[in-house]
Amino acid sequence: MMMSRTKRFLAIALAWLMVGASCAAQAQTPGELAQEAMAHYTQGDFALAAEAYHGILRQGLSSAPLHYNLANCYFRLDSLSLAILHYEKALLLAPGDEDILHNLEQAQAMTIDQLEVIEPFFLRQWYEWLASWAMPGSWAFWSSLFFVLTLALFVAILLSGRAIFRKAAFFSALTLFLFSMASLVFAIERHGQINGQGTAIVFEGKVQVKSSPEPSGKVLFEIHEGTKVELLDSLGQWCEIRLSDGELGWLPLSSIRKI
Repeated sequence: MMMSRTKRFLAIALAWLMVGASCAAQAQTPGELAQEAMAHYTQGDFALAAEAYHGILRQGLSSAPLHYNLANCYFRLDSLSLAILHYEKALLLAPGDEDILHNLEQAQAMTIDQLEVIEPFFLRQWYEWLASWAMPGSWAFWSSLFFVLTLALFVAILLSGRAIFRKAAFFSALTLFLFSMASLVFAIERHGQINGQGTAIVFEGKVQVKSSPEPSGKVLFEIHEGTKVELLDSLGQWCEIRLSDGELGWLPLSSIRKI
């Protein structure tokens, strides 16, 4: 009886292994999925193309062209909120890309809420622009390199007996240390940009923005699908948001999707 149960267990385990191997063999590579998506898009099967692109995302890969192509699929499917969401994701990975900006502007022009944009203080704009020059990993690399060079110069200062060299090395080390700290700050900022911290897209057709995080709160105004909001705070199932024109209020978390 014990031998029979053992054989049955081994047979079941072998069957599961065979199923797993079969599934692994059938799994498509990102390159194959990209080719499949392009073929579906060319044939006008935008829903199938979008599904293929999502297959690449499910494998943990992400890039500006991937989100851009996925956004184009949703734009053709008249899924405005999803199109804007992925155009925004693409723009985070490729700031200033003209094709992404053009298509994003086209999609935003189709939204109901045409809001005035209050530009941030020019120093903040420069800071964000500088941070977008490189990816977080690159900024972290430069920060580490500058810090190592700073330590090397301080060691040289301790070992050197020449006053002129010690003075020059000190100011050089101080400059490199400042570069290291600035690169670290840019790495953190760029990481926040890429992960879309603090921004979201409205996904419901119409949402009432209220004065407080509760259903009985006073309705301040309404916003619609595709509108981009800045996330300020959250309380339970509610989120405080700010619009590009400076308006503030609370709306349900379920009505938005973070970029």
